[in-house]
Amino acid sequence: EWYPQAAENAQNWANQCTLRHSPPDLRRTDVLCGENLFMSSAPFSWSHVLQAWYNEEKNFKYGTGAKTKGAMVGHYTQMVWHNSYKIGCGLAFCSNTTYSYFYVCQYCPAGNLISSMKTPYKEGEPCGDCPNACEDGLCS
Repeated sequence: EWYPQAAENAQNWANQCTLRHSPPDLRRTDVLCGENLFMSSAPFSWSHVLQAWYNEEKNFKYGTGAKTKGAMVGHYTQMVWHNSYKIGCGLAFCSNTTYSYFYVCQYCPAGNLISSMKTPYKEGEPCGDCPNACEDGLCS
């Protein structure tokens, strides 16, 4: 679900134009939030940015983690993390850098816990453990 507090934090961080991750204390709402970043020299749609992060799925195998040493999977695993159900994003134009567009999304609560990186969600049928209803393959 969209989370205005995380969106405000993400926008505030994007506006800094640092092109690196924010310190954890700037990702705090009622819980600590995780963060994905995307930088580009040209503007992209949010759907393109989100798809770029999700495309890391090709480097990931459930139960194993990264298919090869050093393969990038962290953006993907944060997106699909089992209990990161709130998101807020921000975008800034940073004229003083090569990568002028700085996209930031914060996911709450934070995912990518080292102890569970190989299993960021429960494997099984979509909606298999939903307590109530299911819509588009997600609990509702």
